[in-house]
Amino acid sequence: MKNKAIVIISSLLIVTGIGALFFYFSSSVKDTDNDGIPDDQDKCPEVFGSIEHHGCVPSAETYNGKGIEMEWEEEPEEISPKIDYKQLIREFYVAEDNREFSVISAFYAGRINRYFDKSNLTQLDLKNEYQSAWSKMGSSQNTLINIRVSSENPLIYDVDLEFSFTVSGQSQVKSVNSKIEIVFNENQKITSISKLN
Repeated sequence: MKNKAIVIISSLLIVTGIGALFFYFSSSVKDTDNDGIPDDQDKCPEVFGSIEHHGCVPSAETYNGKGIEMEWEEEPEEISPKIDYKQLIREFYVAEDNREFSVISAFYAGRINRYFDKSNLTQLDLKNEYQSAWSKMGSSQNTLINIRVSSENPLIYDVDLEFSFTVSGQSQVKSVNSKIEIVFNENQKITSISKLN
């Protein structure tokens, strides 16, 4: 039993020693971009690339599927997903119809440049505007007719909608057709809503 324990311990020491030597020698080889190609053999030591491309990422212009030329570009920039502002607008009006300000406020920037005839509003000011309007209406419904992006600015949208509502205490439904301009910031938040007609 004692001999078996000595053999096991000896085996573990040998394996550990070999592992330590491997780690020492492998870590002494410099590979800046961690692509597995040593810097002295890597044509692009700062860019994570593949072995078949000599440690580089081929540019679309120089790679023909059969071979590559020795022109390389930096790592491709991260492509941000395209924002569907029309879908954001649809979701915004659904939130308005549901009258949940905590959901509605998430669509707005922290400071709103314009909200119809008011300007330079905080989220609290905006909440007060919504609550004031809701207190005068029994029910309300937005029906989107058309959403168009501005030809001058991709963050500005014109919205044609029909707004149907009842006045508190009355049952007669009234409808108003409106053209609304919605302006977003770069963070996909609404900074301005105004009536165009």
